[in-house]
Amino acid sequence: KPSDIVIILDPGMAFGTGMHPTTRLSLYQIEKYVQPGDSVIDVGTGSGILAITAAKVGASPIDAVDIDAMSVRVAKGNLELNDATSLITMDVGSGDWATSRGKTYDVVVANIIARILMELSADLRASVKPGGLVLLSGIIEPKEADTRATFDALGLELIDRNQIEDWISLTYRAPA
Repeated sequence: KPSDIVIILDPGMAFGTGMHPTTRLSLYQIEKYVQPGDSVIDVGTGSGILAITAAKVGASPIDAVDIDAMSVRVAKGNLELNDATSLITMDVGSGDWATSRGKTYDVVVANIIARILMELSADLRASVKPGGLVLLSGIIEPKEADTRATFDALGLELIDRNQIEDWISLTYRAPA
């Protein structure tokens, strides 16, 4: 359809083809919440699909990080396939990448398993601007309560929850 966002993707050895429920949930969150001109960081970028989607909805600037150097190489190739190399900065890094550079964002995106989301929670919280959003996915249903308790304790407000099969996404807003 003319309104569809088309992404050309070669996932190689990286996570993120758009088929897994957690990726689909993340794509939904980005399409619903990311606005043109929003600054975005994609933590755990994998194939780069979420950062590329953010670029296609008009976000800028965009940073994307992954702890796996192979994923970063794959994602850089996908940036080229989507003419997004000038729009997204790709680097090897983890949840503390932004805070170690003194950066904050309108939107923080993280599609990672719940245990890692909880481990990175303070860094993800520190990376979001006042009034900004934290888009979380990768949460299997039995881990939802612990994940919510962790992010609620950081003073974030849950504004949306979605589910596909046993997988959950949570959208949080930071206080203004």
